[in-house]
Amino acid sequence: MNTKDLLEKYNNGDRDFRGANLYGAYLLGVDLRGADLRGADLRGTNFYCANLCGADLGGADLYCANLCGADLGGADLYCSNLSGANLSGANLRGTNLSGADLRYAKLYGAQTEFGTWKVEPPRISLIKYSALWLSPNHIKIGRTTLTVNEWLGGPGDELFKEHEPGGHPDIAVLRMWVQQLQAPEYDFAFDFNKQ
Repeated sequence: MNTKDLLEKYNNGDRDFRGANLYGAYLLGVDLRGADLRGADLRGTNFYCANLCGADLGGADLYCANLCGADLGGADLYCSNLSGANLSGANLRGTNLSGADLRYAKLYGAQTEFGTWKVEPPRISLIKYSALWLSPNHIKIGRTTLTVNEWLGGPGDELFKEHEPGGHPDIAVLRMWVQQLQAPEYDFAFDFNKQ
């Protein structure tokens, strides 16, 4: 499917684009609210400032896609591949990122319910998530045992400890490398400071 066909079908009321191949497509600023793009091949697709509110992108391959400034409010990105994607300045309010692969994704300036993402992109070796929540002032890791290296500049921390008052003002999620995962299911939350 090419960009022209996609937009024509969308403008004619079609919302079902499951499994579509839009590899490398230029979709700058397009309105695809509520589109069903589950399992679509969107590798390298340029969604700069696109409106994807409420879109279903579950299981989609968005490897190295440009979602800079895109509106993903309420979108479903369950188990999608966002590795290497640029989500800088994107609206992620109400976005479902459960199971998403965010390795090397760029999230600086992304908007969430709790404020603006202020740290550089997280570099995390995790692939599966049972849940991912963006929450202010702390990170929660539940139902798992993790070995974390370089947590706030200090190597060798075995488990996350709540951020101590007076410590580093920006939780350095980007410096956290998960080295060992001993439980198949776990909860994970990134952290940032509220603007």
